[in-house]
Amino acid sequence: WCPFRKNTTKRDSDQARNQSTRRMEGISEVIYSCGIVLVGSSIHATLGYGASLIWMTTLPLLMTVPKAVALTAPLRVGLSCLVLSKSGAMTTRGFSERWRQVKFLLLGLPFGIGVGYGALTTLSPPAARFLLGLVIVGYVAWTTQTSTETSTDRKKTDETLPQQHPTSDLSSTSPRQNMLAVSMGMCSGFLNATFGTGAPPLLIYSREASWDPNHFRPNMQLIFLITNIMSVSRMIYGGIITTSTLRQTLFLVPPMISGGYIGSVYLAPRIQKETFRKLVLTSLAFMGCMYLLEGFFLHDID
Repeated sequence: WCPFRKNTTKRDSDQARNQSTRRMEGISEVIYSCGIVLVGSSIHATLGYGASLIWMTTLPLLMTVPKAVALTAPLRVGLSCLVLSKSGAMTTRGFSERWRQVKFLLLGLPFGIGVGYGALTTLSPPAARFLLGLVIVGYVAWTTQTSTETSTDRKKTDETLPQQHPTSDLSSTSPRQNMLAVSMGMCSGFLNATFGTGAPPLLIYSREASWDPNHFRPNMQLIFLITNIMSVSRMIYGGIITTSTLRQTLFLVPPMISGGYIGSVYLAPRIQKETFRKLVLTSLAFMGCMYLLEGFFLHDID
């Protein structure tokens, strides 16, 4: 009998138990993350946007905001390529059409990404959660307010201009619209680099520019692709994306591809997109309010 040896054995047992607990928590995080990526990719393939909003609304429940941004940034590049490859926009003619419609949006991206990267590396976790909640709730409020008006405008357009070709004047823009495009590009770049959610400003501009539904999806994906490539490059240079985060991202690639396939093949042809959009907005509003409360009241949550 040796008390010292008994205490050492007990201490080793506690360490082994703690290691096992951490290992199980890591496995659970991977499983939950795969499910979140699957759902977000399905929504993105169905609506043409929404993956980043879903991912950045739910993944910070499992990890910090910077880590969630680092894990999903490469996925956003791959998802944009998948959607673009199915839209016919990767051809020379398709790319030229997309470029004429989004070139002013792209002018503001570098500045917005630079400022957003600085915010990502300096914001405290509660502040990041609070600002993310503001972005999500603001987007839901704007979308809810304008959805009825947009439907009414489309009906009036269909009734009064039945013979108008949908792409008759897509490339002509006013100076005011060009300035708005640059501003929305800056906002999108900032939100993309900070929270990985650059869609809301682009959706606002798409409504202002009256993008035709046939061009909405490829236009958005081209902007997403360029923005995400720039963001990923900046994160790699700044050390936010590392070999460790890339190894973790590899586990999320299969659910991303599966979600894109499910959304494009099964959900998009069958589900009513307006009903589906309302369900998504309701869940986003709930999560956004939760982040606001966490960031405002629970200062020590992280």
